[in-house]
This record gives sequence, structure tokens and C-alpha cells, in this order.
Amino acid sequence: LYVLFGALLGLLVAIPNMNVRIHHYILALLLLPGTSLQTRPSLLYQGLLVGLLINGIARWGFDSILQTPAMLLGDGQLGTLLPQLAVPVVGARNITFAWQGFPDGWDGISVLVNDVERFRGYEDFGAESFTWERRREGLSEYFRFAFMSVIASSAPCNEATVTEFGLGSVIRDGLVEVLDLP
Repeated sequence: LYVLFGALLGLLVAIPNMNVRIHHYILALLLLPGTSLQTRPSLLYQGLLVGLLINGIARWGFDSILQTPAMLLGDGQLGTLLPQLAVPVVGARNITFAWQGFPDGWDGISVLVNDVERFRGYEDFGAESFTWERRREGLSEYFRFAFMSVIASSAPCNEATVTEFGLGSVIRDGLVEVLDLP
């Protein structure tokens, strides 16, 4: 049975322009026949493998064993331009981020707070900054910024963190880091 699995994987690897992805739920399916003996360790391993299968599908959903390079990239960084952020202006309960205009081909900016889009600003409407009012003390908040256009958006990878201890900011390589202050 495992020789058949190995031969099938060898054939899949030989398909041009496709990548073989052995997801953990597929690994559980491949190893499950090896636990067919009715012994206590086999039953334990069956339970672990079935749990791995169910968890993988419940958490990530079904995914193909063959994927193109574009599918593998998913929502990763695409090498697009990053918004150049000025030093944030920090208030007692808010923080304001400003950027330096929009490059050619980009119409606006998107701001994600804790990976939820909270702001879309467009050049036509004079979007030059974003102010976030802190909702609850004691929680860190994460900001990501990406340029947008009518037809596409850049990868949201400029990142800043707001913590409960106060704020300090450093700009390195176009990224804004908001650091804890003592």
C-alpha cells in the first residue's frame, strides 16, 4: 500500500509547473492504514491521526495536494511599494499615522488594525492621515498599511504595534515600529 502511495507521489512530483503540498491532514490519511492492527498503541495512533485529520480540515479547510506557485504565494508580500509613514503622533488615548502622498498607479491607502480593515482613504478625498482612538487600555494593537487602487492592492506589510505601557516609534527601512517605553 505504501509503495503505491510512494509511486503516486512520484508521479505528482513529475507534473510540470505544479508543486506537491503534503498538508498535515493528507499526512494523517497516508499514515492511517499503518495503524490497522488491533493493538493498544495502534488505537492510540489512530486517535491521534484522526484528530490531526479533523483539526487540519476544520482549521484550514480542504486544500489541493497540487498547487501552482501563485497559489502558494497566497496573500504573501508581493514586492509592491510600501507606504512611507511619518513618525506617529501619540496622544493619551489615540495615535495618528500620516503618509507622504500616493505613488503613481495607487489611489488610496488601507489600514488594518488587528488584521481587520478599519480605514480606507483615497487621494481624491484628501486622505493624508489616520487617527486611531484606543478602545480599551491594556491591550496591544497591531497596525498594517497598504496602498490600494481601483484594480489591486499592495501587500499590507508596514506594521506598527501599540502597547499598554506607552509609545515610542522608530522608522527603519520604511517600517514603523512602536516600542514600549519604561
